[in-house]
Amino acid sequence: MSVQAIRRPVRVTDQLRYRWARFRARRRPFAFQQQDCSLTLREGLEEYAEGMPELVREAEVSRAAGEDVRVHDAAHVVFGCDTSVRGEILLTRWSFFGSTDWVPFYFKALRYRGTRTLLLDFFKKARPWTLLAAGLESLLCIGRSLLMRRRWPADDYERFLDRPLVDVRREFRIRVV
Repeated sequence: MSVQAIRRPVRVTDQLRYRWARFRARRRPFAFQQQDCSLTLREGLEEYAEGMPELVREAEVSRAAGEDVRVHDAAHVVFGCDTSVRGEILLTRWSFFGSTDWVPFYFKALRYRGTRTLLLDFFKKARPWTLLAAGLESLLCIGRSLLMRRRWPADDYERFLDRPLVDVRREFRIRVV
């Protein structure tokens, strides 16, 4: 008797459960991405920097660009977004609707040739279904940002470095997508 004859057929529901479990495990691999994270913003930034080696480092850019990078990284941690296509799209929505400094930041960032190249490469790698899913999640993100108590003060993030993320999120009523 062959092995094929003994093996139980795989049901579609089993495959879907397995894929969903893998997707959820990949989706939030970092502690700062959890809603009730007890890390401080400073610790969240350290975890973010250690976990994503492809990030642009402050030493690699000018002083002005370095400050922009720090503000952007703090927003990633506060809003619980990673650097995937999905995470960047969601962070853009959070920044647009839930942050005080979105317009200047994005226009300043586009001045740098490296940013424009990075964006083009970024969207070339994106799969259509990823963009569609992130677009749908953007609606949820926009709704949640409109329910915030007040906008996240992007330029003044240093004030919150030693506060736990759970308290910061509770103060601003940020619910991680």
